[in-house]
Amino acid sequence: MFQNLWIPLITQPGVADLLALSGCVGIYLYLWSGRLRPPTDDQVRGLGLFVSTFSLGNMLLAVIFNVSLNFLWLEIPYLHPGHTIAAEPGLNSPKSGLIKSRLHSASLHQPRPTTGKRGPKKEDLSTHNWKIIKIWEGAESRQTETFSVPSSKWAIDWITAPKDGSPGNFAVKVYSADGNLVQLTTNERGPDKGSIFLNRPGKYYLMITSTRKYKVVVKVTN
Repeated sequence: MFQNLWIPLITQPGVADLLALSGCVGIYLYLWSGRLRPPTDDQVRGLGLFVSTFSLGNMLLAVIFNVSLNFLWLEIPYLHPGHTIAAEPGLNSPKSGLIKSRLHSASLHQPRPTTGKRGPKKEDLSTHNWKIIKIWEGAESRQTETFSVPSSKWAIDWITAPKDGSPGNFAVKVYSADGNLVQLTTNERGPDKGSIFLNRPGKYYLMITSTRKYKVVVKVTN
């Protein structure tokens, strides 16, 4: 429950910048308090210690829980290898048909498996008949509704595009209905598309963290 409330809040654009700035201010107050007279020095020292601990502690928790912090003012421009920002149109632009056609023709029918230590085995399922059961589009972080997967073979496809000219971040985590993390499907900055296969039926929901425009599709084998 804590993660479900905390992750969408801390991944909002600008929150990471505010935490970093507050941490620096808290450290400065702690050091500056040595120049003050009692009892003011203890009050300022306590305030600085609280602010710095709270701010840096939240950033440390983000690292522990593998949460992508979305820096807004401190963001360093980055391009995903093999892509350029100009080459990726917005999902809602007049050229959005290109992205949608790429998703339905390339990603939906010939998905490429991704790799990972905890990920399922690579498997060629391009010959299977796929049925789309869920689609989400947007540009904001969200926790999806719970959905049921009746098939032992299912997949998640995604494709992203720039938002306001910024490379942005995009990550998708799969959770079981009882809140346990099942799979981190992708965690990228810059243009990205891909697919991942899973092989266990059940009830799940997705945690989508994004500062990019995206389309996420869940499909099952017939």
